Amino acid sequence: FVNKVSFRSIGASAEEWLENPKESALGSYLSAMKKGEIESLTLYGKSEERLFIVNKPGFYHVTIFLDESEGYGYSDGTGDTSSIDIAGDYWPSFRICKDFMKLGSIVHEFFVSGTPSASAHWIHFSDDD
Repeated sequence: FVNKVSFRSIGASAEEWLENPKESALGSYLSAMKKGEIESLTLYGKSEERLFIVNKPGFYHVTIFLDESEGYGYSDGTGDTSSIDIAGDYWPSFRICKDFMKLGSIVHEFFVSGTPSASAHWIHFSDDD
């Protein structure tokens, strides 16, 4: 499903791009995120769909955009509103994935199907809401 990937390394001002990525490349991107080498990762689908992750080691803010006005935000289901700083933005703790294995599952599912992983909780958002 995914036809393009972009990522930004820590301290870099520009993103790097990979066209027609192989699923096997995802492991190296995720590993680099876990080590704190990559600050953001975006997987692009065939149309407007994209999965966007901004992170620091152990904390992953995940959003799936279906188009410019609709998508899904990851939720851990706790409702914890304490703030976590990731790359200069503050996010409620419940919107942060802290389980690296779950993150891998989310990324894999989107890569293959372009849909939110059924193994995670999601908050739907839309301009129509």
